[in-house]
Amino acid sequence: MGARVLSANSPVMDLVGRPLVRVFAEATLADVALVMRRDNASAVMVGTGDLIATERDLTRGLAAGLNPDALVVAVAGPHPIRVLPDTTVIDAIMLNEEVRHLVVSLPGETDGIVPCVT
Repeated sequence: MGARVLSANSPVMDLVGRPLVRVFAEATLADVALVMRRDNASAVMVGTGDLIATERDLTRGLAAGLNPDALVVAVAGPHPIRVLPDTTVIDAIMLNEEVRHLVVSLPGETDGIVPCVT
């Protein structure tokens, strides 16, 4: 079976490769870096709320002088962009939110994440 070819009208659900990774709000920058490495993830959802932390967030926090023992909530961004599974690729691109990760709200308790190329 060959690779599936996607088009601009394909649903973003077809781009979700795995469920997103979630960490506790009490996790440190060092903890999150280890989780990202272990799970080969470039972003994680933080706590039960609407926070997202990316590799870029961790890097910027450390470069700004935060200690690796600082809590991830210090660098996490609020309100990740969420779309429904049937949102088309072109509609997701048209959001033009300049985001690097798009959270796809899947049925049930699990969401997926799509890293965006920018």
